[in-house]
Amino acid sequence: MRAGQSAGQRPGSARRLLAALALLVLCGWAANQAAHWGWASFQSIAARALLKRAMDGAIPINARTWNQVRDGLVIALEWDPDNPEYHQAMADAYLLRLTRIPGDRSKMAPYFDIALKHYFKAAALRPTWPFAHAGIVTAKQHLGRYDVEFRRALSLASHYGPWELAIQDQLIVAGFRSWAALGEPEREIIRGNLRRAHEWRPGQTATLLTSLKQAAPPCDELQVAIAGACSAAPRASLQVGAGTAPAASPSPSPPAAVPSRKAAK
Repeated sequence: MRAGQSAGQRPGSARRLLAALALLVLCGWAANQAAHWGWASFQSIAARALLKRAMDGAIPINARTWNQVRDGLVIALEWDPDNPEYHQAMADAYLLRLTRIPGDRSKMAPYFDIALKHYFKAAALRPTWPFAHAGIVTAKQHLGRYDVEFRRALSLASHYGPWELAIQDQLIVAGFRSWAALGEPEREIIRGNLRRAHEWRPGQTATLLTSLKQAAPPCDELQVAIAGACSAAPRASLQVGAGTAPAASPSPSPPAAVPSRKAAK
């Protein structure tokens, strides 16, 4: 009887042993992943803090600062390659480097493409994150690429972040500078963001419009009754990129409080 019981217990013992080994492997994998993510987070914290200070104008962005930001984010992405925040930060760093550090603009296109690569990756990993889409708009505007991707990103940025102040500013700036190349659906998206920005913070919007005075669209085309928003002189049209433009997003109602970029997920 005991021999039979012992023989019958062996398969159960083997199963328990295999389960224990599988659990140990799983725990080891989890510990390894946690170590990767922790090290990536450690590397990114200083880099993103430095980037934020530079973007806010608290410190000047120069080659040394940019190299510190980039190097930290490169390491973070090596350890956590599918983190959308790291890709967003890397793209922002390249865009900031290109727009604020003097250099030969004719040689900068490859760096804009690097920024675009990271913006597209961030958008793929977090499709409803409006800042990745807005980054695509800004980078392509600098390159003069008013294609299907530009128009799609413009629509998505406005759709997912209609009351984000930074999104409004980015789209207004990009929209004014590329106005002649836009179709009517894209122009209506720009009008909507301009109206919302002026409704929520008229003073800041007036300051932004003053800085964009040279790029202001003709009044008969902008069709927004905001002082200083348009130019009386007509401008020549640019050729619009090939592709079907997305439908304009309807203007949403304002929320109880404007969410900040830091709080948005």
